[in-house]
Amino acid sequence: HLQVRAVGTQSNRDGIGSVVVVKASNDDRDHTWKQWIRAGGGLASSSEAMASFGIPSSLFAASDLVQVEVTFPSGRKVVLYDVALNQRINVFETQ
Repeated sequence: HLQVRAVGTQSNRDGIGSVVVVKASNDDRDHTWKQWIRAGGGLASSSEAMASFGIPSSLFAASDLVQVEVTFPSGRKVVLYDVALNQRINVFETQ
């Protein structure tokens, strides 16, 4: 798994509206997962504004590295390379 929290500085602080893309390769095949960060929750409840990716263990080991791209509502794109799986990361708009 991989959880990505977008932290806005020019855009909203919770990164609502950000697009998170995780890219990985194995056996000469490219894999891409994409999610939008949105406000969530139901009546009288709330949830964290975070993108959660379930990376199949049949395709990738916990030691594999992936690329994470976050495009904020302001249009700024932040790309992180060689990100380890099985963690929660914060991506700041100013990175």
